[in-house]
Parts: sequence; C-alpha cells; structure tokens
Amino acid sequence: MACELLSARLISPYFGNSLYVWAAIIGTTMIGLAVGYFLAGYFSERGISKKALMIALAAISAFVFVLPYFSSFIQTIFLDFEIRTGIIISTLIFNFPLYVLFGLFSPLIIDIITAATEDTGRFAGHIYGISTLSGVGFILLAGLYFLPEVGTKLSLFFCASLLSVATILFYIVDYRHEK
Repeated sequence: MACELLSARLISPYFGNSLYVWAAIIGTTMIGLAVGYFLAGYFSERGISKKALMIALAAISAFVFVLPYFSSFIQTIFLDFEIRTGIIISTLIFNFPLYVLFGLFSPLIIDIITAATEDTGRFAGHIYGISTLSGVGFILLAGLYFLPEVGTKLSLFFCASLLSVATILFYIVDYRHEK
C-alpha cells in the first residue's frame, strides 16, 4: 500500500493527483495482484514456491530502486496522450509488474509454510493478517513521516532496502534450513 501512495506521488508531477490517477493506480494494483495470485498458484503446483518467492523478492527490490527513474521516463512518453489514456498506460507499464510480484508473496508463503501441516486455514489467516497490518503500518509511515520528511525517492529507496534485507534474510534462513 505504501508503494501505491508513492506511485501517486511519482505520477502527480506529470498527470496531477486527480480521480483519474487514483482510479488507474487502484485498478492497476488490483489487476496486478490478481495476476500475481494466479501465478503463485501455478508456481505452487509445480513445487517451486521457494525459488519463485526468492526471485520475486529480489526482482521487486530492484524494481522499486529504479522506479523513480523508470516511471519518469515512461510518463514523459505518454504526456501527449489524452490524460486518461496516458495515466492508464503509464501505470500499467510501471506499476503492473510491481503488483504482480507483490501478488506472489502471500500465496507462496502460505504454500511454503503449509506444505507439511494440516493447519492451512490458520496459517493463511495469519499471513493475510500480518500482510494487512504491515500494509497499514507502512502506508502510515510513508504518508505521515517518510514522504513529508524525506520525499518520494528516498522513501522508495527505503522500501527497496527493506525488501532487499528481507530477500537476504529469506535466503539465509532457507540456506540454513536446507543444511
């Protein structure tokens, strides 16, 4: 959710902060998440949840690091389009991949955790609860502290750094578990 808020900040210098912008961001987020959920099911069926999760974590970290520059480049291309078309195409190009990757997280984590247990529903509830609470926490931190205090780029770099640390920790924990 913090990335949604930060995306709106990236779009506003080019297309403003209108209802069109928010509709495109929310719509792109929902489509991306849905595609990610379906892909996670596909990866889960093939028994590659851990590998897919590690790749997704690394890819999203890298993507968030370059997002301020990539989004700027993309949006300048579509500035001459009709505003709704420019916003939608821009957000699809620079937000859609981000949310597909985010959509992989919860289902893959649930698959990894519940592979050897009967408590799938309980673990799924915990994963989605933790995910929702962390989303609330990060959007409040981004909106009430990071954006006003350090700006959009540094906020994105902070998010990318946290994702990078999570990737490294997941790899370390998985490596130790495999030994």
